[in-house]
Amino acid sequence: MIKPAIKKNLFEEVSEQIIQLIKSGEWTPGDKIPGEMILSESFQVSRNSIRESLKALELTGILSSKAGKGTFVSERAVRNIRNRELASLIEDESSL
Repeated sequence: MIKPAIKKNLFEEVSEQIIQLIKSGEWTPGDKIPGEMILSESFQVSRNSIRESLKALELTGILSSKAGKGTFVSERAVRNIRNRELASLIEDESSL
């Protein structure tokens, strides 16, 4: 049976790239990440897409936001990324 193609949202693509930056060590726990304007220019997407991505990553504990100071890579970012990957793997295995 053919399933409909799922189009990835821009914010999901940005989130995946941010996760890769953290996994590669380019951004480490405690690092302040660039502001929304700089990220939107770098990723060539709207600030809304960046904002959605940052909120999603904050909800998963990968990033943390501090009022008036900026957004930072969470101290538990690597652990939360691994947990996310493990949950995805389990979900894939159980769907087989």
